[in-house]
Amino acid sequence: MDDNRRSLYLAALGPDTAGDLPFAQLVLALEDLAPAEVRADLAELGFEPNEPLDRSALRTVLQAETSKAPAKPVISVRPPPPFEPLSPLIPTLRYRPPADGERARLLSGHVTPADRWAVREEAEHYTLKGGFDQLLALEYAAIDAKEYQLRAVRRVLAEMHGNAILADEVGLGKTVEAGLIIKEYHLREMIRSCLILTPAPLVDQWVEEMQDKFGLKFHRLGDEVDISQYQLIVGSIDRAKGAYRKALIDRTWDMVVVDECHMLKNHRTGRFKFVFNLNRKHCLLLSATPVQNELRELYNLITVARPGHLKGPRQFQKLFMEDRRHARNVEHLRALLNEVMIRNRRSNTLTELPPRRITHHEIQLTPSEHEFHDAVVRFCKRIYTKYVEGEIILHSIDGKAVVSKVVLVLMILLKEMTSSPRAVAHTLRGAMAERIGQLDGGDGQELARLLALSETMDIPSKARKLLQLITADPSKIIVYTEFVATLEFLRDFLADHGIDAVLFHGGLSGTQKRSAVERFRDGTAQVLLSTESGGQGLNLQFCHRLVNYDLPWNPMRIEQRIGRIHRYGQERPVEIYTLFLRGTIEEYILHVLTGKIDMFQTVIGEIDAMLSFMHEQQSLDVRITDIILHSNNFDQIRAQMELLGEEMRKANEDLTEAEKTSAAMLDSVLG
Repeated sequence: MDDNRRSLYLAALGPDTAGDLPFAQLVLALEDLAPAEVRADLAELGFEPNEPLDRSALRTVLQAETSKAPAKPVISVRPPPPFEPLSPLIPTLRYRPPADGERARLLSGHVTPADRWAVREEAEHYTLKGGFDQLLALEYAAIDAKEYQLRAVRRVLAEMHGNAILADEVGLGKTVEAGLIIKEYHLREMIRSCLILTPAPLVDQWVEEMQDKFGLKFHRLGDEVDISQYQLIVGSIDRAKGAYRKALIDRTWDMVVVDECHMLKNHRTGRFKFVFNLNRKHCLLLSATPVQNELRELYNLITVARPGHLKGPRQFQKLFMEDRRHARNVEHLRALLNEVMIRNRRSNTLTELPPRRITHHEIQLTPSEHEFHDAVVRFCKRIYTKYVEGEIILHSIDGKAVVSKVVLVLMILLKEMTSSPRAVAHTLRGAMAERIGQLDGGDGQELARLLALSETMDIPSKARKLLQLITADPSKIIVYTEFVATLEFLRDFLADHGIDAVLFHGGLSGTQKRSAVERFRDGTAQVLLSTESGGQGLNLQFCHRLVNYDLPWNPMRIEQRIGRIHRYGQERPVEIYTLFLRGTIEEYILHVLTGKIDMFQTVIGEIDAMLSFMHEQQSLDVRITDIILHSNNFDQIRAQMELLGEEMRKANEDLTEAEKTSAAMLDSVLG
């Protein structure tokens, strides 16, 4: 490097002697040099151009080079005549870090404003990496992706061009794979619109996971009549093929994703015909059991994912079907399937996890707690009967089932009554007071009586049991509840007994969440009080004890809680404690989850697959609310919950049988 160029660099460093200097800021200061020249110079001096530069170290190296350079004769030069500086033609350029998606836009060749040229340089650097070897989505996804998942994502992107069937066995994270594919395409601006179709019980889970794990805000189908303004939509397949059919089919979708795609196995059904007729550029189908009865079902799914790949049905039958369940020309069929299907197996992807130790603690209600519980139920039934007129389900814009806003508030109250009186009081003062104020002021007195009762309740028996669990063992413990008001009550209660606890919930900022986890990790706080909200992608394997302080009515929530600590990296047996109030809805739910489907020992990911096999495609939260509000006494509630449990047990059996059948047929073909 000659003296003139070295002087340019020293001048660009400025008077500051310490601190980092971003590469882009250095390039801006060296306006006579191209970015590529600056990269070459820094590499020659031993600096990595893609990282912030140590200003002091760079100055030292430049000055050392100056001292080693041979002296040159000084030539006197007449100074130039003075001149008045011209006003700048454009505002002063300021560097800022690239926003989400800017690298992808630049990769596509879009013209970029002058103040973003540094982002373009970085995007061109990514281009040199080639293809999809480097996944941009990993920078933005709040997940811990496994290597087999990354291999699957790269194959779908690079080899299958976004048209594939993800047929991993239950529990291997097909949703993570699909989310990474969607996010990667979205970042690179290869897609703008995406339609995700699922069984009705899984819609909320998809909306939450796409937001929490991948930063993509999807609109829930059915919330509004006009969906033309939304590019990202999640909806149940039955709602989609109803009144929204024309609106969805008239559009061209950059990507269509169908979860639990075995719903499409029969080409004569309305579901199959609707999805097949969607205009789409890319198509992802997800199912652990893509074929359940005969090979023709496999043909139907592949025809949706990649029409024409297996030619016509008669040709497929002639070439590849020995009979309904046995294939011929297996090598040829295997080669064709490998071009469109990926199937990972637990046997060669998962490592053995430590065992789970399950303990259920039954808690007897005190007389005052019993009175409070019954008062909440009576109040909810009174409001329901008066304002919803005996119908929990209202007709929506598309003729499908929609729960009224009043019922949603009642659902929350019924859950909160087994969580904490403080949570009940919070909802009574807020959402319920607003609803009653709009409907009939005469119910205000009943609300006031219940609110007064909730505010005079003693410390709940459940909280006292929790205190015993915590004080019996000084090791870290996570306590889960669905409600922030309960979290705050427990924090205050534990603090009164000298126990440090930190809160973690969706209402906290990113900095607050990281601080809470760090305090829990380093032992500053023994207890992490958490809701499920905001915890997607959270790894807490350093803790092996978990308490379900209250029971979600959706078993997938329980599965998510357990998955925070019972995952790769966990070295100790996981202890799971569930606190439930005898004679309440919690007891009946626990009976269903343990007696019917062995919930606490299931493979992570199995619950959502099981729910797709239930004939009643409706949220479990709504169904349980329906049972409580339509029953005259607790004996009727118990009987109805028993029927619901039997339905879930049958769905679980159907899933198990489908897994065996599908595995046998796929293994015979895929090897």
